[in-house]
Amino acid sequence: MKRKLFAGMIIALVGSVGLGSVWAKEEMVDRVVAVVGDQIILLSEVRRQLEAQMMERNLDYSTSREVLADLQSEVVEAMVNEQLLQVKAQRDSIVPDQRDIDMFAKNEYARIRKQFPDDVSFQKALEDVGLTEQQLRYMYSTMARKTVIQQMMLQKIEQSVSVTPKELETWYAAHKDSLQEVPDQFRFSHIMISPKVLESRKQTAREKLGMVRKEIEAGADFAEMANKYSEIPGGVKDGGYIGYFKRSDFDERFTAAAFGLQKGEVSDVVETSLGMHLIKVEDIRGDEVSARHILVMLNVGQEEEDATVAQLNRIRQDILEGKATFADMAKQYTEDSSTRDFGGQTKWISRGEANVPATFMEQASNLEKGEISSPFKSEYNAYHILRLDQHKPAHIVNLQEDRAMLESFAKQQKIIREFERIFSELRDETYIEIRSE
Repeated sequence: MKRKLFAGMIIALVGSVGLGSVWAKEEMVDRVVAVVGDQIILLSEVRRQLEAQMMERNLDYSTSREVLADLQSEVVEAMVNEQLLQVKAQRDSIVPDQRDIDMFAKNEYARIRKQFPDDVSFQKALEDVGLTEQQLRYMYSTMARKTVIQQMMLQKIEQSVSVTPKELETWYAAHKDSLQEVPDQFRFSHIMISPKVLESRKQTAREKLGMVRKEIEAGADFAEMANKYSEIPGGVKDGGYIGYFKRSDFDERFTAAAFGLQKGEVSDVVETSLGMHLIKVEDIRGDEVSARHILVMLNVGQEEEDATVAQLNRIRQDILEGKATFADMAKQYTEDSSTRDFGGQTKWISRGEANVPATFMEQASNLEKGEISSPFKSEYNAYHILRLDQHKPAHIVNLQEDRAMLESFAKQQKIIREFERIFSELRDETYIEIRSE
């Protein structure tokens, strides 16, 4: 049950954009699937998230309807849980940092892109689930804010949970016979910086869209201008239409501009993590609007990458010369929110551990304790410098050598129980209705 709880939460992280139905050749009539408090979950939203899960799980339209129906049920339940978490976050006044939102969206897109060996296979996978590359980017941009809020809540819960020495000894006695040999373990500190688009490149994009806006003001059709100028991956010509959406669906900079327009109005140039946009509102329906947009992508080039490497080299040199500590530089510069408050230091990480970039382990394996690596590029499409803090060779788990790791295991169980308690309270306090077909 605990695994299902967290698996469901992960499913709910996938965002929503105006896409087609997973039932490829059927016309979908939208309806309310679930009610959570004063919020509704629509069938269209469920199916949009289902499409993303199909891509994550390498499913396509040939998958049996029974499998897709079961997956849809998981998605609905997960969306209910996710909405409950947003209720809790609002009550606790949790406000995320926009830098963390942008970084998460970028990393998630890079992660799924890396699963495919080339552009051809990537585009084919997108086509199989009815997505364009631009729509996929929007999906990760959409879900990033909710995900970062959830991560902040997890950190808050984690900080509230502790394990006493007596509890640890009891836990170890109950589990020691099932514990296995531990592979090499590393603890390191790192500073992560992603390349930033140069201001000159942004200015060029602004000027391009400024000229397009003048053409529209002079009578040019917005949809035709979108087909002509919008930088849409794959060359899809849909007039820039992105359908109906709510304020919480996209980057808040995009939705703030869109919801500030009247029907038929065109925005000034809007910058988001994806690029520069012009937005035209087509319709307003309650708390939703439908819109078109023209996008100029902001992609980093070699110049930006070189500048990032140079910045990390300067930081590394200042640390080596004693002008600043690694921890102080990490707190000031790193874009990894999970280690920023700890001076860039990670927890103990085992060789072969899932979700740890291979480049990190390669770097750590080639360093002596206290040594700092040269800048390197990771699977996150960001650059890092890494310091090896500690290394433990492979060995049988024991309470003397692995106390911190075992304490972490015991703590995770307490965190899961606390999470289940919070969900139980939220469900008791919140009206929930799930409507079947």
